[in-house]
Amino acid sequence: MGGLSPAINIKKGHKLPMGKDISRFVSSTCLSVLLFLLLAADCFPANFSVSPIRVFFDGTRKTNILTVKNTSDRPVSLEIKTVLWEHDQEYSPTGDIIFFPKMLTMAAGEEKIIRIGHKTPPGPEERTYRMFISEIPVSRSEEGTTLQVVMNLGVPIFIQPVNSVPEGKIENVSLSNGRLNIGLQNSGNVHFMIKSIRVSGKDDAESEVFNAETAGWYLLAGNSKEYTLDVGKEACLKINNIRVSVETDRFTIEKDAAVTDEMCLP
Repeated sequence: MGGLSPAINIKKGHKLPMGKDISRFVSSTCLSVLLFLLLAADCFPANFSVSPIRVFFDGTRKTNILTVKNTSDRPVSLEIKTVLWEHDQEYSPTGDIIFFPKMLTMAAGEEKIIRIGHKTPPGPEERTYRMFISEIPVSRSEEGTTLQVVMNLGVPIFIQPVNSVPEGKIENVSLSNGRLNIGLQNSGNVHFMIKSIRVSGKDDAESEVFNAETAGWYLLAGNSKEYTLDVGKEACLKINNIRVSVETDRFTIEKDAAVTDEMCLP
């Protein structure tokens, strides 16, 4: 799963309101941004797409191709860079990935390719990177304030290890003050994708009195991540046992934990 996200550029061609009018301006602006965030997927279609959405290298493959298509009705210019990806959404500069070109300009509907290679041989653990393909904002000369939406897409790149060992575990399930904390660990040497985290709480009669579900993301090799769910005091006091089930794209893991009334109270 890539990371497609819109960036907003607001260009000012007039003076901002002053004095008491500024509060109305700020309120209006905040409301507009909120509405944008809620409706962006429907109102602002992506300006470009890529295929595939993930790139894999194994011991026999040194090069790959990414196809980029301009899905808008206007020219699009893109800037491309790669980073080392080691923890969640923490990145650092890297020279391990070779790619060409560094920039693309495409007419409406046009397709182009990015050629990708790497300098890192397979090792004992998977190496992970991301290629960010970012739309370059177009300069506009018209007067007034304009809203410009540009897209930024992060494509995961994986250099697979010599021998893949997918493995994960639920490190802890703890309940305090009605809040459930779930600790997940990737104890293998390759990433996995957390498709869902399901929680089921049952009472003394084995009847389900609480259930919840949340989605996850990538969990890279050697990484851990904490998830928190609010059970609530009323439901918590009814629960005798809680089960956490984590479904990934590679395996499913489960863990049970006993619940006492003390865990539900401040």
